[in-house]
Amino acid sequence: MFINCVENCIHQNDGICNLEQVGPLTNTTSVGCEFYVKKVPAISRAIFDSTLENL
Repeated sequence: MFINCVENCIHQNDGICNLEQVGPLTNTTSVGCEFYVKKVPAISRAIFDSTLENL
């Protein structure tokens, strides 16, 4: 089953949601998909990870 998606989400690739297992939607929210996880650029992740190591 294909789910169209245009969000900046880690599960979205080429306009399609690639989430492996999607359960039944029991509650919708005003913020969109309940499985949404924002993509973070690799450089931001590297800076964040290095900051955590220095704590």
